[in-house]
Parts: sequence; C-alpha cells; structure tokens
Amino acid sequence: MRVGIDFGTTHTVVALVDRGNYPVVSFDGVDAWPSLIAANAAGELRFGVDAAAVRHDRHWSVLRSIKRLLNDAGPQTEVTLAGRSYRLSELLAGFLAQLKNDLLLRSNGCLTPGETIEAAISVPANASSAQRLLTLDAFVAAGFHVVALLKRAVRRQPRIRPSVPPHYHRQT
Repeated sequence: MRVGIDFGTTHTVVALVDRGNYPVVSFDGVDAWPSLIAANAAGELRFGVDAAAVRHDRHWSVLRSIKRLLNDAGPQTEVTLAGRSYRLSELLAGFLAQLKNDLLLRSNGCLTPGETIEAAISVPANASSAQRLLTLDAFVAAGFHVVALLKRAVRRQPRIRPSVPPHYHRQT
C-alpha cells in the first residue's frame, strides 16, 4: 500500500494512493490522528488516539508537540515525561509504530497484516538535516518503507484583512 503522511504538530494525516485519487484515511471516523504522546509514572506510554484518551487524567503527562522538539534535536536528545527520561528518537519511533498499527486495526485504510506500507512523508521546508534524519529514521524503525521525503511549506498566521478594502469606505 502507498500512502502520504503529513506528520503535523497537533495532528497527523494519512492519505492513500488509490488509482490517481488520494483519499484521507479515517481513524474511528476522524480524519486526523492526534500527534500526542502520554506517559505515566510507571513508565507506560501511549500514543495518538490512546494518548488523547488520557490527556485529562492527572496520572498521565502528555507531550503535545513532539514535532517541535525535533527542531533542535540530535540522535541523543532526551525528553523528560512523567518524571522519566526517554530518548526522543525512541518516542518518535514508538509514536509512528502506533500510527502504523492503527492504520491496520483502527482505520478505513483496508491494509492487510504484513503488507508493506510505502510512505511519502512530509517535513517542514526549513527543517534541519538532523530533523530530517531523525524523522526518516523513526519512520523506518516503525516499519514504514519511506519512498520520498517531501518538503512542506511552513504555515504562517493568516493575515487578517478587512472585508471591504479601505478605499471603499465613504468619507463624511
């Protein structure tokens, strides 16, 4: 199966490649998969939808934007979550392994067990070489066969404009 994956700051979106069409995959009826990681003091980790389910539970700590941590990360970067240290690369690989599992078990993607998932993945256009390498390594460690690494334009806040241009206002 061929997919395109937009690993976003708050959500991750997966689109299938299907005879020239690119339908977005739904996970239990939702078109986006939460880019969340949760941990508790016992060392249990949850990713994506499972992390979202415990985000309001005081016994769980939630990492809401793993992608932002990649900006200044290297292969040895560690993150403290629920009082424990985790290597960022391992958290990202676990996150993506759960995404792959949820593609198989919780989505409308119609994957079969053992099927190779060829993925084109997006990275911010301004991503450093280290960020690209960490992202690529994590996808491979999670079992994806990465066929392309695509630069995606960085989103900026939209400029707010008045609904009527200023020169249309009447002067009195």
